Amino acid sequence: MKKHKQLKIKDVGNIFHQSLKAIKKRLEQGFEPLLEPPKHQILLQRKLFYNIALASLIFTFSTRFSGKNKGCCFPSQKERQEYYEELIEKGVDEEIASLVFSNKFKVYPKRKASSKKLTYEDYERLLNIEKKAKIAYEVLEKHGELLQRIGEKYGIKPLYLASLLAVETSGGSFLGRYQMFNALFSRYFNSTSPKWKTFYLNEIKALKDLEGYDMFAPSSFAGAIGITQFMPSNILKYGVDFDKDGVVEMFELEDAIASAANYLALHGGREDIERAYFHYNGHEWFARALMKINKKVLEMLSENKPISEVE
Repeated sequence: MKKHKQLKIKDVGNIFHQSLKAIKKRLEQGFEPLLEPPKHQILLQRKLFYNIALASLIFTFSTRFSGKNKGCCFPSQKERQEYYEELIEKGVDEEIASLVFSNKFKVYPKRKASSKKLTYEDYERLLNIEKKAKIAYEVLEKHGELLQRIGEKYGIKPLYLASLLAVETSGGSFLGRYQMFNALFSRYFNSTSPKWKTFYLNEIKALKDLEGYDMFAPSSFAGAIGITQFMPSNILKYGVDFDKDGVVEMFELEDAIASAANYLALHGGREDIERAYFHYNGHEWFARALMKINKKVLEMLSENKPISEVE
């Protein structure tokens, strides 16, 4: 896939300078000269000039940078065609590959590696263990009966499901700031690892069989969707139609929680929930943090605290 040359700082400066000159010329042509222009007229013209200059600069950035540097924003029509042809060549369904022509399609920039090496303590602080424990406690209070029914069927304690729900989407209140197809394609496009490039290509291929889903549904940066954050292939493998309406709907509470319980159960969650948590996300810190949240919620429950008193 073609890699695009990035603009340099001096190029941006030249673009800005050219834009200002063009705007100034248009303004001079558009205003009749005044022999003695009143002060307010001069101020008005200056304000208009700088407002148009700012708008032009924003437009210039959006058009010059759009699709011109690797992994950024809205690609050009030519680039979309290149993406489409590559996906078709790789075996992606034509209808799914055609999503690159949608006005919703964009490519997210590749995340830069942090210059600071994170520790588990950093991760715990960023996750905000105390806040997640409170959310898990609230989930248990609000959805205890549903969690109990699902827990009994799959052999996973309601507490374990509530904590997972709290960490993944803050109890279903935050489903992600990205869009599923865009996130999956961006990870595929930006990846330099053959392993991960293949992984995300397979997730894109799995979209073909996701019936009833918006391909641009809100998602994580990795493309996971729904209340319990499932990748497309995992919806197909482990998704559960718990409410028996004929559709596995990961944005509905019953199906989402049951699907998560099914996944945990099939990955050893009945015997070792920490191990199952690890499989769910693939990171040891994720599992470790969830175990700590479970412990904190148990402490709250033992004290019989109402939600209003949970700090």
